[in-house]
Amino acid sequence: MSIDNIIFLLIVGVLFLYIILALVRSLRLVPARMEFIVERFGRYNSTLTAGFHFLIPFVDRVAF
Repeated sequence: MSIDNIIFLLIVGVLFLYIILALVRSLRLVPARMEFIVERFGRYNSTLTAGFHFLIPFVDRVAF
């Protein structure tokens, strides 16, 4: 393997891990008898009720 291939694989690996981490952090589990508020770009968007939910990475965030 040449040094170019090693650098390329390292960059692709780090990018892949970053994408996987972003997707995993986008999954939210809201416990029973609780509600989470979702903010999109800092403004109220919706309220999450109990269950699994998927948020848009880098756009939505949960404000407890």
